[in-house]
Amino acid sequence: MRKLVLGAVALMFSTGLAFAADPMAGVIGNTVVGKSAAGVTKYWYKADHTYTAVDAKGAKMSGTWEDKDGKLCLAQTSPTPSKLCADSMAGKKVGDTWETTASDGTKYSGSIVAGM
Repeated sequence: MRKLVLGAVALMFSTGLAFAADPMAGVIGNTVVGKSAAGVTKYWYKADHTYTAVDAKGAKMSGTWEDKDGKLCLAQTSPTPSKLCADSMAGKKVGDTWETTASDGTKYSGSIVAGM
């Protein structure tokens, strides 16, 4: 019994470290809603560092993401290659809201809602 309890504690501790090490843990598996003057865009980030998005007009986008040095950078591969960076979403979770300005000067308000 003691080994079972120690094993469970070790598993909880190691799982907690895994989530703590991933700055996007509260974002992955949920929907990020970005609002700007152009309208609303919904983003879905995956653990494999890819993302998909759809804007207010229904246009679909996809690419890869990287969270590094306090910045979240998106390298869009479809439909048109481009790169955009904004403040990191490290530590954000469902229910959080924030304001940011992207590297192209666009001002966004963001929020995270549960589910994809």
